Amino acid sequence: MIRGTLVLLAAAASLLGQVAGRPVISPSLVHVDLGASKQFAIQVDGRAAEGVTWYVNDAAGGDAKYGKISRSGLYTAPAAMPQPREVHIHGVVGKAKPFHVFATVIVGQAPLQYRLVTRFGERGTGPGKIKDPHGFAFDKDRNLIITDALDHRVYRFSKQGKYLGELGYGEGVDTAQFKQPRDVKVDSKGNIVIADADNSRIQIFDPEGKFIRMYGKKGTAPGDMLRVHALEYGKEDKLYAVDVDNSRVMVFDGMGKLLHYWGKAGKGPGEFQDPHGLASDANGDIFVSNYWGSCQKFTGDGRYLFEFAVPEKEAFTHAHAINGDRWGNVYLMARDKDNRNAIVKYNNNGTLVATWPPLRPVKEWGVKAAIVDGDGTIYVGVESQQIVGIEVYAEQ
Repeated sequence: MIRGTLVLLAAAASLLGQVAGRPVISPSLVHVDLGASKQFAIQVDGRAAEGVTWYVNDAAGGDAKYGKISRSGLYTAPAAMPQPREVHIHGVVGKAKPFHVFATVIVGQAPLQYRLVTRFGERGTGPGKIKDPHGFAFDKDRNLIITDALDHRVYRFSKQGKYLGELGYGEGVDTAQFKQPRDVKVDSKGNIVIADADNSRIQIFDPEGKFIRMYGKKGTAPGDMLRVHALEYGKEDKLYAVDVDNSRVMVFDGMGKLLHYWGKAGKGPGEFQDPHGLASDANGDIFVSNYWGSCQKFTGDGRYLFEFAVPEKEAFTHAHAINGDRWGNVYLMARDKDNRNAIVKYNNNGTLVATWPPLRPVKEWGVKAAIVDGDGTIYVGVESQQIVGIEVYAEQ
């Protein structure tokens, strides 16, 4: 992790923008030695939260492998080094309407490292070949669905890299055809939703890939689209869609009815500078990455919470996609002023967790999107002059 060069990452102060009544955890990230302890606390409007259930990863109260946490929030690291070393402190506040807070423990003092496990894919045009891996989703069987923006296609692969087929009929403006499809998501029923960006619409397919319906038209009026670049499902199967050129986030129901939207072009809180990416967490909060400017976190109804990944001198200057995992972490596909690429990982509070690989020029290694499996394995769409395909990473 290149800690000294990432000045963009001081997000702790931005947490002052939290909406009243929302629980906040501290500390946000700590390194803890084997067998050592660290106290965590959750507050609501400056007072200690009541009725907190504490988890370490998935275990209530923790376990011997990843460490234990007391009812008062005192975490004790395990006696032996766990794998992975990143441990998730998860506090649940309340029962009727539970609210989730997350913090990060890194066992040991060394920074997190990620290793390349494998890669697959072949550069080219046509079935099974990839020009521009632009968006990812897991289907109901945990296969990978990949949008290829430059080849105007949507493919399905197994997680081992076996080509499984194509959705739709390639480039065009007719039903089940695409022009620069940017992103893909899957709803709770397994239906596959495509951001058909240059056709200014959203298309929906059933789990087997049969076309169901589409909605959207080119324009600037509420619900119209210019360039939908990212999709994300929030609570109650609400579909969030970020439109780069309309500088807004739109929220649709399952039939494509516009429920509400927020945002406008600008540099202030809640304003966007070419918004490109979306992610969500267990509370239904929404993260938005701007191509220029900071990333921002909102409630599901569009209330601004805070910014993070703020561009500063010697830091990343712009970002493409942002994707999340089940622990509330988000992964930013970023480039710096010299057009060098990296993946930057933040936790749910906007605190830097890790950066990898070592910064490399885009001609050697470029990234636009990634997706994280339930076990923390990360599938990355890579494109450069040297390689095009999918790289698979895991914590070292």
